[in-house]
Amino acid sequence: PLTAYVSYVCGWLSHVLVGHETVALLTSRAYEEVNHKAFMRASVLILDVLVYFTAVWFLAKRLEPRNVKQRMWIIGLALIQPSIILIDHGHFQYNTVALGLALWAFHYMTLPATFTNCIVGSILFCLSLNFKQMALYYAPVVFAYLLGKCFAEQPEGSSRASQFFGRFFALGITVIVTFTALWLPFVLFRSDGVSV
Repeated sequence: PLTAYVSYVCGWLSHVLVGHETVALLTSRAYEEVNHKAFMRASVLILDVLVYFTAVWFLAKRLEPRNVKQRMWIIGLALIQPSIILIDHGHFQYNTVALGLALWAFHYMTLPATFTNCIVGSILFCLSLNFKQMALYYAPVVFAYLLGKCFAEQPEGSSRASQFFGRFFALGITVIVTFTALWLPFVLFRSDGVSV
């Protein structure tokens, strides 16, 4: 559903900036006007910069805090992947949004500070999963990692069992609330979508 929300915003912007014919039901298929193509490419690039590029930059900075040359290699290799250039930029796909959200999730989950970072990472991973189902490939590893974090780093004054169940419950509620927030409009207004 997150893809649908992003598509809705992009469609609205296309309607306003390029013209209503770009989003007309049925007749906009195979619409190849130059301004519309430019808008579509720009929408992919803008979302790439906002989500994927920033995630790559932060992770590269974290992996190589001192060696700028190594950091630039990491960033360069991540940004010039042929699959991203050919598929996302060539065919107006938004796969890098899901990848960027997953990278942001991994960034937060692996921060050493507090378990709250795992909650933020869990929200971001749920967003990635609800943007593109390809994030399911990472889900078993994410689940195992977060389950391990439920056992780790016991705060003083709490038992291991209470810490585990508290953290496990917090992660479960996080996933349920995130999925509910994203899917609820589709459930409530499902009859509106049937006619399309």
